[in-house]
Amino acid sequence: PTGTFKPATAPVPLQGSVQEGSGRLPLTVLSRTSKSGIVTRVTIVNQDVTESSAYARLRYAQVVVGDNPDAWSTKNTPCGSRMFNEPAAGATIVVECSLRGRYVFVRLATRPGDTEDYLQMAEITVVLDGKLFSGGVASQSDTGWSLEASKARDGNPATRSSTTFADNSWWRLDMMPGGV
Repeated sequence: PTGTFKPATAPVPLQGSVQEGSGRLPLTVLSRTSKSGIVTRVTIVNQDVTESSAYARLRYAQVVVGDNPDAWSTKNTPCGSRMFNEPAAGATIVVECSLRGRYVFVRLATRPGDTEDYLQMAEITVVLDGKLFSGGVASQSDTGWSLEASKARDGNPATRSSTTFADNSWWRLDMMPGGV
């Protein structure tokens, strides 16, 4: 994949803390290009809002990795298990795996008893081949409230991405935009 990387030997400061004075997460840049890589960790920061149940938009979400651009393709592989509990506002969810793929998805299956829902995340980071990946192109099934997919990759946990109310919403990171 094409992008910038940071060695993942030290913990990534995503527990609600940010680099002092910047409001952004620090990233050290190393370059690397290859066809695909091994995703070993995906970290999602839940939005830090407590209004109503707006922070509970990750329940039933699942991280998936693969080479198929379709979030619901059976050719892609789940990374970890589905989140059945509602993460607290501002919580950091770490999903460990060892999967090769071009795409990382967070997909939200329709909740039992619900007809539709929306997916919101404050920030998502990917460790690829042992390094923090900070490149690629983010997209999502649709965009709600002008909260674009790229907001989950801007290094600022105060912003967020959002889909609209719909069945089976998804967010995707293409780590090799333009293909190879």
